[in-house]
Amino acid sequence: MVSSVVPAGSFCWNPACSQYGLVGQKTLRKFGVTRKGVQRWQCKTCQKVVVATKGTVFYGRHHTPETIVECLALAAERISLAAIHRTKGIKEETLTAWMQAAATHYEAVEARLLTGYQPGCVQMDAL
Repeated sequence: MVSSVVPAGSFCWNPACSQYGLVGQKTLRKFGVTRKGVQRWQCKTCQKVVVATKGTVFYGRHHTPETIVECLALAAERISLAAIHRTKGIKEETLTAWMQAAATHYEAVEARLLTGYQPGCVQMDAL
């Protein structure tokens, strides 16, 4: 199992593969790009293909990462979803799905980064 935060092309994502989650084994090879230009990787052991956005908020999305980040930043600035929809032309339901995915990723990354971290008294107040 992967025990640190690493790029998608660093290990095999197939749980049935003997190389699953083993980082630094060089089991993946570049396998072209998608129509949108996202790097694809193929496991040399199980032959499964995965894209570089696997495991991120951008995986399987129809909009560009730049658009997603911009909309999430606008939502973080407390711009209403209706206003973002009017200006960017992206449905409120889509924006909500992005925010839910981002929240899930944020919680996972935060938990990983804070593992074993002992905050001081001043930092506890901020948390």
